[in-house]
Amino acid sequence: MKANGNRQGRILRAVGLPIELLSGLPVVELKGGQEAVVIHHRGIDAYDPCEVRVLSGIGTVRIGGEGLRIGQMNRERIVIVGTVREIRLGEV
Repeated sequence: MKANGNRQGRILRAVGLPIELLSGLPVVELKGGQEAVVIHHRGIDAYDPCEVRVLSGIGTVRIGGEGLRIGQMNRERIVIVGTVREIRLGEV
């Protein structure tokens, strides 16, 4: 099983994808301060226009800013749009 995991990791690295995609750890992308994408989430813990807390395998991913809203959400990813001022990882 471990050999299979190593092979998958090598494949991900070879095509330029982050190893987090295999491990289930959250991947957070910030796009120009106007959009934050959280991949591998476990749902939303709290939401208001100044803060969105997203549950993940390492705790809470906290996104702070102004005018925040959920732009898109599915099983794999959440897209938060608005003015993103800060992102904190691993807070419980």
